[in-house]
Amino acid sequence: MGNKILLFTENHFVIPLVSYIMKNENIDIKHTTDKYQVKSLIKNDDIIVTILDFPKPQVIDFEYWRELLQETIKPILLISSDSSNPDRILMQQNAILNIGKPLVGLINNIKNENTRIFNIEYNLAENVSFDLNRHCVIKKGECFTLTIREFKLLYALLQNKGKISKNEELMEIADLAESSSLYMCIKVLREKIEEDSKHPTILINKRGQGYLLKDLQLPGSGSD
Repeated sequence: MGNKILLFTENHFVIPLVSYIMKNENIDIKHTTDKYQVKSLIKNDDIIVTILDFPKPQVIDFEYWRELLQETIKPILLISSDSSNPDRILMQQNAILNIGKPLVGLINNIKNENTRIFNIEYNLAENVSFDLNRHCVIKKGECFTLTIREFKLLYALLQNKGKISKNEELMEIADLAESSSLYMCIKVLREKIEEDSKHPTILINKRGQGYLLKDLQLPGSGSD
């Protein structure tokens, strides 16, 4: 289970403050000033939360944040600091210290939620399972990695197992603008979970309504 915060900042005072807040929680800080490195590190299993510090956030920074949200289901928090003004630095230090307690609470909740949910493997069919911890489908012993959109879709369908999930709902969950994009995601997902994707028996389409994940009632299916 992860035990690190990924901190992106160029302000030197932010790092020791966040480290100080987290030191009693046995949570380490992984610091970087490289946006490209964030994209790589954010997928590491030991990262539980990412904090992005943009002193004077621009539209491009929010676009970058939204882009990162497509790469992971882990929380990404935004803060804004400014090292150019001494008075503002003192105010920001106090502000960071004041949010320390709720931040620690959030981190602990995430860690507990990871323990409750993400150490579970769900059986979808005989010899087919959904491994939430590794973000993959395991079919006949082979691991098929899921994209973040595929993961979101499969998890949403799993939560509604045996019931129809409407196309519009699935598109919103996966952040898709067109029904054709949903169709393509479902097509690729079926190739990973079905024995024969052209004749699906697990992920079923109900024409004009949506999709459902069949509830096969297999032993050891896992539960919330």
